[in-house]
Amino acid sequence: MVSQFIKEVAYSFHPLRYQYLSDKKYRSSLFFMSRIIMIAIILAAVLAVPKLFAFKSGIQDELGKFTSFTISGNVSASAPVNIPSTNPVTVIDLATNNTIGDETFLITKDKIHYRFFGLKSIDIDNLKDVTANQAAVSGFLTVLLLLFLPAFGLLLFLSLFIKYFILTLLASLAFFVLLELTHFRLKFKQMLSVTCHAATIGILLEVLSMPFSTSYLIPTIKFLGTYVYLIPLAVFLAYTLVVIILTYYDKKPKKRKRRK
Repeated sequence: MVSQFIKEVAYSFHPLRYQYLSDKKYRSSLFFMSRIIMIAIILAAVLAVPKLFAFKSGIQDELGKFTSFTISGNVSASAPVNIPSTNPVTVIDLATNNTIGDETFLITKDKIHYRFFGLKSIDIDNLKDVTANQAAVSGFLTVLLLLFLPAFGLLLFLSLFIKYFILTLLASLAFFVLLELTHFRLKFKQMLSVTCHAATIGILLEVLSMPFSTSYLIPTIKFLGTYVYLIPLAVFLAYTLVVIILTYYDKKPKKRKRRK
């Protein structure tokens, strides 16, 4: 299974192998594209690891820009609040100072307890005066960001998948209509499989640039929280056109030479 996927990835970068890829089922090609997006996000996360170490100092520097930042309020509850109600991730119990159980966060009247490579806690009073407790607050905010990274990754995956699903579908329709007027014709289902695999280069170019900078990719319109970038789109469309033409010639029946 893994070897087959690696073979499919290699073929996606080889224009002369699209004769094989064009015959794959559309559902299989969509699944391949989703795996490419997931792998690209994982690789981008690995590339972003050095920046994660600078999170705390970066947040503390930004908090230092506040000349005054204090929070005050009166919160009470008649019973512990469980979020969600079954197998809670967060428990708010303001009546007592319980110790943390299976949940990830426990908020009491004096402290916030949380799990992050062990049990940790921060005093509520520290959060009330951000400017006086920049180090403690920045450490807590860093942990929050790291804990929510998997959720951010999932949202990024969904937005990228929907974006590239629509782009490949529109590209398939456009090329099918345009090339129908020429002799470079493929079946529509073949167009769909071709575009899903041809999107590999654009996906990797976009996602692997995220830990560094995507400004050079020339962002255009924003879609579901991510931009449609001009350069990956142009690379995708140009590469798709090339592989469609080559696939047509590969599939074109060869004329037999007449015997003398």
